[in-house]
Formats: sequence, C-alpha cells, structure tokens
Amino acid sequence: MILLNMQQIKSEIGAFQHVEAREIGASEQSQTLDIAPSSARIVRAELVRELWSDDDPFKYTNTKDVDDAYPHTNIRESHIEAILQVQEDMLFWLEVGSMLGGSAIRTARVVKQKQMDALSIICIDPFTGDVNMWAWERNLKEQNQFRFLKLEHGAPTIYSRFMANVYANHAHDTIMPIVASSIVGMKLLERLLSEGRLHSRPDVLFLDSAHEADETFMELQHAWSLLRTGGVLLGDDWSWSSVSNDVRRFANGVDNIDTEKLNKVKSLIHGEFDGAVLVVDGIWYLAKR
Repeated sequence: MILLNMQQIKSEIGAFQHVEAREIGASEQSQTLDIAPSSARIVRAELVRELWSDDDPFKYTNTKDVDDAYPHTNIRESHIEAILQVQEDMLFWLEVGSMLGGSAIRTARVVKQKQMDALSIICIDPFTGDVNMWAWERNLKEQNQFRFLKLEHGAPTIYSRFMANVYANHAHDTIMPIVASSIVGMKLLERLLSEGRLHSRPDVLFLDSAHEADETFMELQHAWSLLRTGGVLLGDDWSWSSVSNDVRRFANGVDNIDTEKLNKVKSLIHGEFDGAVLVVDGIWYLAKR
C-alpha cells in the first residue's frame, strides 16, 4: 500500500487550484453544475475516481432543494477545533450518519478557516431516515411541521437536500457522500484500502447513525477497526440510553483506548469521563492507540 506523507500532500496542494462551481443550466428543473474541486484533497479525489469514474455527484445537485431547517445538529465548532488541535497531519474525516449535512458543513467551515487544504470529509449515509422519521411523517405533514423525510413520489428527499445544502455552503470541494448504510459504507472503505484504491484510513470518525440498542455496538466494532491507530472516534446523543449503553459496553471490551489523547481533548473543552469514555455536551469521545 502506498502511503502519502504530508510533504507529498503539500506539494500537490500547490499544483492544483480550486475552481468555483458555476451553474450552467439554470432553466432546467435539475441543474447540471460544472464541478472542479481541488485535487489536493486526496481522499475525496480518490473516491470520486474509484467509485464514480471521475463523474462528481455534485454536478447533478438541484440547488432548489436547499433545506436548512433541520434542528438537531449538536456538534459544536469548539468540539471540532479541539480534535483538529490534538490530531496531526490529518487527511480524512469520516462521518457516519449525516442527515441534511449540518455537522459535515460545520466541520468543513472550521477546516477551511484553518486552511487545512488536504483534509477531506466523507459522509456515509443511506439518506433514508430512521424508524421514528418514518413513523412521524404523516402526522408532521398534517400538522405542517418540519418533516425529516419530506417524501416525494414515495421516497425520502434527504439525499437531494443534503447535496443542495452542501453546495449552497460552498463545501462541495471538501465533502463527498457515499450513499450506503453504515456497515456497507465502512466495509466498502476497508475493501478499497485492501485493494490499494484508497490510501488513508480515517483520522477522525464521527458516528451519528444507529440509535437502536446493539446496532450502535455493531457500528462501533466496524468503526474502531477502520479508524487509524492514533485516531479519534466520537459520536452524538449520549443521552440516548441505547447509544450510551452500547458505547460503554464497547469501551469496556477493548484494551487500546488512548486515555492520554482524551485528556488532551478534555483540557481544551472540559467534559467528564464515564469510565473510559469522555463525554462533553452530549458528545462522546474515544481515542485509539
């Protein structure tokens, strides 16, 4: 496997220029966009090549689908900044469970402020919602309230709204979605790594997917295996017992948690330990050594 070092990355950054996307079909219902993001974000570029044959999915974004009403983006910029401070030479931030893109967009904003031009944000999500979202859809529609699924022609519109939100926030050069379930998406990345088609493991993995008992535990096992040594694994919704119980059970069963790194995170954003797990504002953290 070829591993890219930061000197190689920095030289590639200077070799590529970012070209802003522009609309070329404004009269069409589904606009075609001219997308030319910087190839210095190596992980994103590799995945576009290997999974989409260089046909960037953001070219097909319908900019009319922007939806910034989602109320549950909980990760704060202070959390993101703390992780970026304790991690070095980062190339790959993986998010599993992205919904309408709020947390990924927030992360991209911080990454750009810090001029981390080599860091890619990859989002794994089937964009089909969870049990509650399907169960609530009819009542929310009748009450004219925010709908998570916003069904059209019998299917959720989460993916199209995610793409439009990312594009509208000028984060399409940094973010790339993989439309798959959490387990399928993580197994796909493992396969690409084993075949030499992807050359970096995630430096950070933000898990905000399953909220069902035991399902979170399964995701944690795959996430920990995929995460690079020295990486940080974090997730949302510690207040959900199905999540916190599975995280505790997982943490109690592994012997390679990097407590020293977690203490560095704690020194920046405080929080408290629950056993081996650092918890800050409802966000839980583990680090891998």
